[in-house]
Amino acid sequence: MTRIQIAENFLHDAVNNEMSPQSREDCAFNAGYLFALEAIPSSFTGKLEHPNVLVITVAARYLCLDMAVMEPAFKFIREQYSLGRDGRNVDALMAWALLMKKAVSK
Repeated sequence: MTRIQIAENFLHDAVNNEMSPQSREDCAFNAGYLFALEAIPSSFTGKLEHPNVLVITVAARYLCLDMAVMEPAFKFIREQYSLGRDGRNVDALMAWALLMKKAVSK
């Protein structure tokens, strides 16, 4: 299975309302992150831990995206393990993942 196919599966899960909002956020982020990885050279990502803000930053540059549109991903990475995370960012992360999909598909 390719990275793109896995990302598509995560997108599918991200819209599944039977999953918790936090799980849907995880899926949306992972989809967008996989699309970001697809946009940058694999030699760059070999030694980075997952997730890494550098992947998001470099992908934005490679895809000519404004850094502001990457904020949902940055926020997710900052708050991923926060006890107060309640899934309210699922829509923003889904929009970001779809933007990444579209940018990579060009």
